[in-house]
Amino acid sequence: MKDIIDQFLYEGTYVSHELYGYGHINETYLVTCEHPFRQYILQWINPAVFKRIPELMRNIELVTEHIKKQYEEEGIEWKDRVLSYVPTHTGESFFKVGEDYYRLYHFVENSTSYEQVPDKIYLELAGEAFGEFQKRLNTFDASLLFETIEDFHHTPKRYARFVESLSDAILERKNEAKEWIDFIHERAHVMEKVVQGITANAIPLRVTHNDTKINNILFDKSEPKVKCLVDLDTVMPGSLLYDFGDAIRFGCSTAKEDETHLDLVDVNMDYFEAFTKGFVRPLKETMTEAEFEHLAWSSILITLELGMRFLMDYLLGDHYFKIHHPRQNLDRAMNQLTLVKKLEEKLPMMEEIVKKYR
Repeated sequence: MKDIIDQFLYEGTYVSHELYGYGHINETYLVTCEHPFRQYILQWINPAVFKRIPELMRNIELVTEHIKKQYEEEGIEWKDRVLSYVPTHTGESFFKVGEDYYRLYHFVENSTSYEQVPDKIYLELAGEAFGEFQKRLNTFDASLLFETIEDFHHTPKRYARFVESLSDAILERKNEAKEWIDFIHERAHVMEKVVQGITANAIPLRVTHNDTKINNILFDKSEPKVKCLVDLDTVMPGSLLYDFGDAIRFGCSTAKEDETHLDLVDVNMDYFEAFTKGFVRPLKETMTEAEFEHLAWSSILITLELGMRFLMDYLLGDHYFKIHHPRQNLDRAMNQLTLVKKLEEKLPMMEEIVKKYR
């Protein structure tokens, strides 16, 4: 591994590296150096998930440089505020050896992340961080970015694939899941709203993070304060509705994604209000009427989309999402689709909260 690390222009003398974090896609290592003491994050980028890694890294370069430049113009120190890569000896943002790609990031000191929301103040801070990300990239041309995962949130295409998959589904599983298959079919008419809005220029095409879970934010260890957004691999063109919806889906559910006791699945409205308050605060002047109109509803769309993806994987034999027991993808699907029901019930309350903070 040291041979890989030595391809980058890091400071200090290499001492050690060790596995780091809880990621499921890339392999991540904490690298420690001394004289001077420095720490870095080394990542192996998974080519099975990301087919065009040079383009992915170009996305990250463009977006982070845009934000750094804004901070510099405002006289704000950007170190530890923006994910920052260490270049190779040839000036690249990644190193390739054989079919493997690696990158090295500066370690954000005195930082921590959370797998679950520890308190609603952290959700408000997360909302503000993702809203600030949107605000700072409002002047960036999203069409310059490569689509790292094709049609990632193109819900109509996701639904079309789901319908096609039913003909190849394992019959026993298809019969078992009939209630939930019907549930998805009943909501087919809402799946085109955002895509149609973007096509008609009613909803702006923006730069989106596309993985707005709280564990993709580094917080200060000493106090409730955001340091930096991480995991920019899915940064690409899209709608801010996708980012808001996914954050609510993950952060405001009262149960984990694979909770099997469905009566525990609900929407924490205090958490919804906290995230919405933070998200809207930096975006009041840049969001459009259509974005405000669909903001609360976007949580239904993204939750429905993921529930559909879990169910399709289960019906086809569990080839995409990692599972630890045979029914896990079905459990995940039922969990997410139950959350859709709860979000639908509470949509009027959620819309009132959006109005309150806009």
